[in-house]
Amino acid sequence: CRLAAASLPAGRWLVVPSTFTPGTECGFELRASAGRLAALPHEAHGLQRQAVQGAWDRQSAAGSPNHGAFWKNPQLQLVLSRPAELLLRLRAPGTREGRSAAPPSLCVALFDGGEQRTEATGRGLSRARAVSEGGLYAYPA
Repeated sequence: CRLAAASLPAGRWLVVPSTFTPGTECGFELRASAGRLAALPHEAHGLQRQAVQGAWDRQSAAGSPNHGAFWKNPQLQLVLSRPAELLLRLRAPGTREGRSAAPPSLCVALFDGGEQRTEATGRGLSRARAVSEGGLYAYPA
């Protein structure tokens, strides 16, 4: 899934990748590209990129906000040193422990401030600065 955020100010941001269904244990890859874009160019044109590998495990596979524990999903800090356009791409290339399964439905949310979400502050996407696919969980093709 993809998240494009325009005109972000410099500062700390919190990125929360999630699957729709709680208990979905699998690895993920999150790619972040930041730069000043006039239009969405082909990937890597004038952008600074960073890739992060992670996983949803028994403790962090919390699923969507509909399931009540969204704040348990992995939380990644992102720092922009100057105002920028941001493109995030989230994918789950495979399941854990060699088990085959259909790819999970995915979403990535961007929150202001970079502070970890807790049970009190992280219940949903309503306070997100930007959400991939308009807040719908995308099933990768």
